[in-house]
Amino acid sequence: MTRCPGQDQRYWTPEDIFDVSCPYCANEIEFWKDEPFHICKKCMREVRNPRIDLGCAKWCKFADSCVGRSSKDPDAVAAPVVERLMALIDKKTDFDVPTLRQCRSFCCLADDLLGEDTVANPRMSKAGALLAGLLLIPETHDSNNPLPNGDESKLDDCQEMLERTNIEAEDVTLIMDLLKAVFVTRNLTTPESEFVWDLIQLHRLPVAEAAGKGHRISTLLRTDVAKAHCTA
Repeated sequence: MTRCPGQDQRYWTPEDIFDVSCPYCANEIEFWKDEPFHICKKCMREVRNPRIDLGCAKWCKFADSCVGRSSKDPDAVAAPVVERLMALIDKKTDFDVPTLRQCRSFCCLADDLLGEDTVANPRMSKAGALLAGLLLIPETHDSNNPLPNGDESKLDDCQEMLERTNIEAEDVTLIMDLLKAVFVTRNLTTPESEFVWDLIQLHRLPVAEAAGKGHRISTLLRTDVAKAHCTA
């Protein structure tokens, strides 16, 4: 069968096949430019292609069947940054298991909420969500604070890890501003800060409901997608 030019390897160059270091174990993984992800053979974790080039997949109606999963994933650009952040968090020995579990929970919830109805930038939102999971102080049924508490002493850790992901300095600043808006100033002026704020409220909701305070959390929601998720 004749393949479309975007996927026909006769038109490829040597630069279209390259090695990527696994962010979890540093094992070398060979990627072809159109492969969305691989399972690392050493640590068995899923690693996404940070240099993916799907060519015609952005407009071709046959893209999903041609190149497979993630061809039109709205948060695909966020995945490599989030993976590198999660790997850095995993390597830090001073973060306890509940905190790591909370970080992963925030990532999963962000995946559920990000979509066509979300105006927030996926890269900023997912990275901010992951780090919000690191900062948020877990609550108990007898917690009385209506607003989320964050461990501001970990903000320096967040900045250091963001800088180590090799993203643009401007992006580091934007994500740090997002975290400070959510946990320090409460000045939610961007779609991304509102998205992460609402994600935190949804994460807090089960504990609040168990204490009979669920209504207090639901009134704090800012985005339509979070309100719909809350009432689903």
